[in-house]
Amino acid sequence: MDCNRFVLVSDLDGTLLGHDDALEAFAEWYESRRDCVRLIYATGRFLESVRDEVDSTPLPAPEAVVGGVGAEIRSFQTGEPLFGWADSFRAWDAGVVRDALAPLHGLELQPDEHQSS
Repeated sequence: MDCNRFVLVSDLDGTLLGHDDALEAFAEWYESRRDCVRLIYATGRFLESVRDEVDSTPLPAPEAVVGGVGAEIRSFQTGEPLFGWADSFRAWDAGVVRDALAPLHGLELQPDEHQSS
């Protein structure tokens, strides 16, 4: 198929997941455009949780997952971090960030199971 290449980035929960008929329609739409559309999921989930959904639903496998509430970008196929993403956070001090945000009311840390290094 001759086409322009596009990138489609989507959330999962309440967007692609949550309505089985709509997910099946999306999967069919994507399959017919697979050569033209690079699929990426941006989600609060980590890679393994996305893999579980791909394995158990019609959810198409993406090229990459922006996961952990944006804390990591990984290749779906290999699980390897992309673009040196983790390297850009090596100098960050989580305690300094927490202290800077402490005066802002209404912010809450993600639960432990959603934390990453």
